[in-house]
Amino acid sequence: MITTLLKWIVPWEFSWVFLATFIVVCVLYLRGSRRLRVPRSRQLAFWTGMAIIYLSLHTYLDYYAEHEFFMHRLQQLLLHHLAPLLIVTAFPASVLRAGFPLAWRCRILRPLQRSWPWRAGMGVLMNPGVATILFVVFLLGFFLDWVEITLIILPLVAPVVQNLGFDLVWFTILFAVCLQTSFLTPPVGFALFYIKGVCPPEIKVT
Repeated sequence: MITTLLKWIVPWEFSWVFLATFIVVCVLYLRGSRRLRVPRSRQLAFWTGMAIIYLSLHTYLDYYAEHEFFMHRLQQLLLHHLAPLLIVTAFPASVLRAGFPLAWRCRILRPLQRSWPWRAGMGVLMNPGVATILFVVFLLGFFLDWVEITLIILPLVAPVVQNLGFDLVWFTILFAVCLQTSFLTPPVGFALFYIKGVCPPEIKVT
């Protein structure tokens, strides 16, 4: 029993970078939650999302995700959909910011938030209209090919985005990033065939 449990807990590919980043985020959230009044529901959503990320990337589940297509899709579902949804639901930004020492917040975070790249990026990503469009494109990538999405959706939303005052070049870049779901997931999933072309014969996609 213990041997089986340890097999699943011990990472298949240990990463100091991931572990250090994970610990830093957890410590910042713990410090911030002690300084701010964070509802238990938000804390539960945050810690559940973090646990899913750790279990998906830093346990033996990663081994099966590398060798079995079904487990790989399950890992992607947890990492790309469930865990981010739970963490975003927890609204962790203010709690993580409160976890930094006061001197760091005054000398690093405040100047960063006042800089024009930060304000420009947040202005685009946090705009309700742009965020809704990108989210819809992200979901459509699971069912349609990127060509259909580009030819049908992009001409419809481009005038709306332009009227909102956003640069169409940068919006198109964000649009293309969201289209990656079309490359990574069936029924199209071109990336699956690209990866299969360079994988050893013993690795199958079914």
